[in-house]
Amino acid sequence: SLPAVTSYFNISPSMTQLTISLYLIGFALVQIFIGSISDALGRKKIATIGFIAFIFLSLLVTQINNIYFLILCRFLQGVAMGCVLTGVRAAIADLFVGEEFHKFNGYLMLAWAIGPIIAPAIGGYLQHFFSWHASFYFLMSYAILIFIPYFLFVPDTIKNKKEFNIRYMLTNYKVILTNRKYWAGSVTCGCVYSIFLLFNMVSPFVIQNVFHYSVIDFGHIALLMGLAWFMGNLINRVFLRIDYKIKIKLALYVMGATIIITLLLSTVYFNILILTIPTFILLICSGLIFPNYVSANIQLFPEMAASAGALNGSILLAISAFTGSGFGAVLQSNNSSLPLNLGFMLFILISIIAYKVYTTKAHKLECI
Repeated sequence: SLPAVTSYFNISPSMTQLTISLYLIGFALVQIFIGSISDALGRKKIATIGFIAFIFLSLLVTQINNIYFLILCRFLQGVAMGCVLTGVRAAIADLFVGEEFHKFNGYLMLAWAIGPIIAPAIGGYLQHFFSWHASFYFLMSYAILIFIPYFLFVPDTIKNKKEFNIRYMLTNYKVILTNRKYWAGSVTCGCVYSIFLLFNMVSPFVIQNVFHYSVIDFGHIALLMGLAWFMGNLINRVFLRIDYKIKIKLALYVMGATIIITLLLSTVYFNILILTIPTFILLICSGLIFPNYVSANIQLFPEMAASAGALNGSILLAISAFTGSGFGAVLQSNNSSLPLNLGFMLFILISIIAYKVYTTKAHKLECI
């Protein structure tokens, strides 16, 4: 619906993209604090507050006729969903450890992957038959359907609540953020997720306005891209017993080879296939890398799982928000897919460097 929102408010595409970027910023910022708050109040209370706020804001968005108010509401929606995700993710860390944690956290990542698969396809039909408002009515209804059984049947999983102490929280974050492996994993999560986000923010304008495909056609293409991410998650689940560092390394090799070939082709060709096929391959690899680094980062600090998970989410979403507000506006092109592929290449290069940092022993880094 990004082109439709642009037309509805008579604004630039970059302004429309802020509705996504500010959502992600709200999602990122709240997780810095909400993990420690959930340790004090409980997982269920935090998630419940988030659900109620998101439902109310989804209804409010449908009544808005001002783009700045829409952007504000989207920011607050991000805050609300950050509360929900933090509560659920921390509950998994409460219940499982070791290999069991990786197993059930993998299920959470699969669920995360399902959203981008089905959401654009559903949104395409809602946009075609109704308007962009219909997507928010749908999200409101969906949130209500999830919240009711969650509120009635899911208990709070935290065993020992801790008093909220901002000094203790900042101390935890200092310990976490001085770990180079944690930084490398978080930055890579942000980069591979940004590949997905960048495609979803730039390609609607190219596919609908340049290639003249319908909004439903775009929904089907976006569904295919989401399926690629899901396939990467699934491949990771199938090969769960293989060392995660080996899986990440192989995925990065494939991504590097894919983007080099694509850059060469994109200097000559500009069509739907050169836009979608390489992205499909990159997203399979991204979907494999992402859950491995998320699980590994949380397992680095099992006694601070909520804080580690929340901070990881904040870092990767902050990177994604920058992708939307910065790259999303700069990399649009009416006659080439080269700018978009250059953006992909940058994220892949950063991910490769981060992997080297992640797998290099500390004393070697000090020598360098």
